[in-house]
Amino acid sequence: GIGTGTAVPSEKLEVTGNVGINGFITHNGDSGTFMGWSANDTNVFYTAGNERMRISANGTVQIGASSTTNLSLGSSGSDFELSAKKDGTDAINMVFKTQASGGTLAERMRISANGNVTIGNTASVQPLTVAGAVLFRTTTVDGFENRFQFLGGGSGDGGSFFVYNENEAPTIQIKGNGISYFVGGNVGIGVTSPSYNLSVATTLSSGSHLNANFSDLNSPTPTFVGQGGN
Repeated sequence: GIGTGTAVPSEKLEVTGNVGINGFITHNGDSGTFMGWSANDTNVFYTAGNERMRISANGTVQIGASSTTNLSLGSSGSDFELSAKKDGTDAINMVFKTQASGGTLAERMRISANGNVTIGNTASVQPLTVAGAVLFRTTTVDGFENRFQFLGGGSGDGGSFFVYNENEAPTIQIKGNGISYFVGGNVGIGVTSPSYNLSVATTLSSGSHLNANFSDLNSPTPTFVGQGGN
């Protein structure tokens, strides 16, 4: 072997010390695969003739060429930044995928170009959209117990909201199979415009409902008024 800085090279070419290169190091027989320095303080890596990654002078790592959708990892002050971007004005989304058992790769979450976060679907509807149920639990220190759950329901089903007690039993359940209205502090069950603290629609006759007036705090019992219409 040839040795530079060593009298006993163990490889065909062995250099002890620094090596200065202007340009790129290319894989033999594959001119499209190389790495090197496109400018001072900038390392670039190519495969198939396309830039795949670069490390800039400030330490930012960019995966993908600037002219295509690329991922940038860097920092700004005390913040670590992860950016999905591209030269120009195209809208760029950030998609997160995992591989399930059996090898199927599927999208699990995305951050759309407008900042909306979607979990379980691809549609950007609200700042946070979840396709499926959402469960809130206590901290791990507190036993990781169920406390609140939102259920989206299936196709054609109403949504549900459960509140769990200390034994993780759903003691409060609100289901969207019917319609309830909360207007200006008044509660309406089956009544679109409740004018009392509590208005409950009955099935005694068409359009009738029962009103409970709790406005008199000195009264031990509420006043019930049967009334037709709303």
